[in-house]
Amino acid sequence: MEIRWHNDPPDHWAFAYGQSAAPMQQHPLYGAAMAALGCRVRYAGIGAGGVALTVSRRIGPLPFSLIGRGPLWADPRPEDGAAAAGLRRIARDIGLLACTLETGTAGKGLWPVLSARHQAVLDLAPDVSALRAGLGGQWRSRLRGAEANGRLTYHAADPGRSAVFGQIVRAEADQRRDRRYRALPPAFIEAWLRADPRGARFYWAGDGEGPVAGALILLHHPGATYHLAWANQAGRSAQAPRRLLWQAILDLKDDGYGKLDLGDVNTEDTPGIARFKIDTGARVAPLGATVIVRPALIRRRS
Repeated sequence: MEIRWHNDPPDHWAFAYGQSAAPMQQHPLYGAAMAALGCRVRYAGIGAGGVALTVSRRIGPLPFSLIGRGPLWADPRPEDGAAAAGLRRIARDIGLLACTLETGTAGKGLWPVLSARHQAVLDLAPDVSALRAGLGGQWRSRLRGAEANGRLTYHAADPGRSAVFGQIVRAEADQRRDRRYRALPPAFIEAWLRADPRGARFYWAGDGEGPVAGALILLHHPGATYHLAWANQAGRSAQAPRRLLWQAILDLKDDGYGKLDLGDVNTEDTPGIARFKIDTGARVAPLGATVIVRPALIRRRS
């Protein structure tokens, strides 16, 4: 399977980025942000209908590359053996390669190192009444409570112009350290906004003493990603995260976005967060495993 390398995504790859389900990690904005953080970003055309954004950096003396939630394929998707062969050709060109597959792919030369994960993805196509009816009963009841609570004020703001935005990002970073979960660093958000100053939406709630909850949505039209969320005890007690997320859902739908990626669903380690996401009416979509890709052998001409 032929591999064609590009420093920027060609215009004719719009079929891939126009898919509402295309993940953030395969969007050119993600590539621009990672390049700004010092990574080498390249785009691989795979055969007639595959594309993959690759992010490369050095770990000590060794080059290491990652394809996150890719490749993306035009219909009809190739059989697993052909898809695996394409990944092996990429690895032959760039060296040590890990791939977190968007869909399950088996084949020669793919060595699983992490088991498959699940992602919560909310379809924004239904009308607002159907979206509200699709909420879990407890989720909807607590949303009504948040809407009736007059003690908090709610805001939608440009993250680049909001003084509160930096407070929320720092608070979420502290929360991440305390709870020991992993996420992209705050520098990634800064790089994303430099690549597209209008590429995010920020929502926050406050009381008389300051912010109590916040959420950041990254935009990669026609998809969007629920990237960051934080709340203190006052915000959680008032169910502010539900109201912020619901407002984001309404705004995204109104602006023609097709799907909202709510992130990883881990019912074992974070069951409360998993239930919060699932009860929005999101579909739990299985991803493929994370694999190390063995490079294809170079055939010698006789």
